[in-house]
Amino acid sequence: MNVWILEDEELAGKKLALLTQKLLPEAVVADPIESVSEAIEKFQKGQPDLLLADIHLSDGLSFELFDSAQVNCPVIFTTAFDQYALKAFDLMSVDYLLKPISEENLQRAFNKLERFRSGANEARELFGILKKLQSGETAYQERFLVPEGQHFTLIKQDEIAHFLGDGKFTFIIDKQGKEYLIDYNLSQLEEKLNPKIFFRLNRAIITHIDSVSKVHPYGQSRLLVDLVPASKKEAIISADKSRAFKEWLGN
Repeated sequence: MNVWILEDEELAGKKLALLTQKLLPEAVVADPIESVSEAIEKFQKGQPDLLLADIHLSDGLSFELFDSAQVNCPVIFTTAFDQYALKAFDLMSVDYLLKPISEENLQRAFNKLERFRSGANEARELFGILKKLQSGETAYQERFLVPEGQHFTLIKQDEIAHFLGDGKFTFIIDKQGKEYLIDYNLSQLEEKLNPKIFFRLNRAIITHIDSVSKVHPYGQSRLLVDLVPASKKEAIISADKSRAFKEWLGN
C-alpha cells in the first residue's frame, strides 16, 4: 500500500508518518506533501492507495485538491478543527481525526479502511459513487452525517422516513420518529436526493417512498398523504403536483 501524507507542519507530518508505518508495517509511506499546490501536481501524475490529509495548509484548504484534481483513493482527514466534518463526509472520507492524533484513533481509521477494502457495504457505496462520478452519471447522496450530542451519527437513506422543514431549520425524521438537525434546506436536498426514492410533497416535507402509507382526496384536486411515522405538519399536495406524485408512486 502506497500512503501519501498531506501535512505542512514538519513535526506533525513526521509523527503521522511514524505512526502509520508502525500500524501498517508493509506500507510505503512517502515524505509528507506540504501544500495544496504540490498535492495537485502529484495527483495529476498518479494516485496513492491512501491519502492522510490535513485540512488547513499554508496555501489553503486541502478540499481545494478535490476541485482541481481527480482523487480516486480513500482519504482520512486529520485536523485540529471539527467544523469541517460535514464537508469531509461529502468528499467520501474514510474517517475524520482530530489532532492530536492518537495511535488508537489512527488504528480505528485503518480498521475502517480495511473493511472498505475487503468489500464491506461502505466500500461498495464509496467506489460506486466514484464510478458514477467518473462516468458522468448523477451521484445522489445516500448517507447523511448528522450531529448528535458530542459526536456524529451516520443516517443512510433507507433509514429516513422524511425530511421536515420547520422555519429556519431542517430535520431528518427517521423511521422510528427520531429527529436529526441537518445543514441543508429542502431546496438543496431536492438536488441531492434520488428522485425515484424521494418526493417533495410541499414546502415543508420531502418523503421517502416507503413512508407513504395512504393517499386521500383532499378537495380541489389536492391530496392528503398519510406518512409513517406521521409528520408534524400536514402532508398536503397541491393540485399542480398531484399528478406528478401519482406517477412517482406508480413508477
